[in-house]
Amino acid sequence: MKEHRGLRLGLIAAATVAVALIGGLLVAQVSAASHRVDVHDATAAVGETASVAVEAHDMPEPGLGSWTIDVSYDPAIVSVESCALEGSVDCTVDVVTENTVRFVGFVTGDGLVGDTLLGSITFTCDAEGESALTINTDTLDMNDATLGDPAPIGAAVSDGTITCGGDSEPEATEEPDVGSPITGTGPLAGGSNGVSAWLIAALAGMGFAALAGFGALRLRTRQ
Repeated sequence: MKEHRGLRLGLIAAATVAVALIGGLLVAQVSAASHRVDVHDATAAVGETASVAVEAHDMPEPGLGSWTIDVSYDPAIVSVESCALEGSVDCTVDVVTENTVRFVGFVTGDGLVGDTLLGSITFTCDAEGESALTINTDTLDMNDATLGDPAPIGAAVSDGTITCGGDSEPEATEEPDVGSPITGTGPLAGGSNGVSAWLIAALAGMGFAALAGFGALRLRTRQ
């Protein structure tokens, strides 16, 4: 009876540890994925143009103060017609890196809090197919608007795609969607696969803890 009671206590303790671990990991996952930069999708027929928005989401207080965002594309599928900004300093095409649009901007007053349209890119579909629109996480630079001592903002990325071909009409620029999933490849990018991996690791840890508790109980009983 004492052995069974000890085993139950050991399993309860192991389950408590596992639940705490899962909770902490999920909180960290959500926190890391909350601030992000994304490029929207678009569709157009070959020979037509389509614009995609570049947006910042869930920027924390005191707000976004400055940014550098590089978006690469496939020149075999599309070419850049133009890029436009929303109060930023500059956008350049194929200047810093080939097949890349760079957005550089800052604010002189209050920072940009929450969701903000930073700019847009208009592409021409030159051939049938799909071009990934990829944010370069190595050069992504987001800083808050703290006067005199701006702090970096860790942001996930959500890449886009422009599809060319058929008789599709160009898509209009979409409104910010706070609830859209993180599907980018940046160092803080999340998604269901990342959460599943954390859950599997936590459950495996719970199993090992239970086995260790049972082994210790058996050893104590023999003594």
